[in-house]
Amino acid sequence: MLIIGYVGGKKQTSKRHSFYLSLAFVLGIAFTLSALGVAASILGRIFLGSSVIWYIVAFAAIIMGLYLLGYFNFNFNFNFNEQGLSWI
Repeated sequence: MLIIGYVGGKKQTSKRHSFYLSLAFVLGIAFTLSALGVAASILGRIFLGSSVIWYIVAFAAIIMGLYLLGYFNFNFNFNFNEQGLSWI
């Protein structure tokens, strides 16, 4: 609906220009979804191919769960100043 409002809501444009805008939108969506599919496929092969990664993910999930339960307290203090980001 957004692309229809953008193309139709502009000042008087030709049908050719509207077609090119719609084509660019469709190709952009197709490229983005294809790239996400390739990334998901690669990550799936990595996770299914190595059991070590499963242990790393499980360890990270356990640490995050213990943090949410209050067993750990990670205190990350960041200071934004004129020189940029610095650790306190």
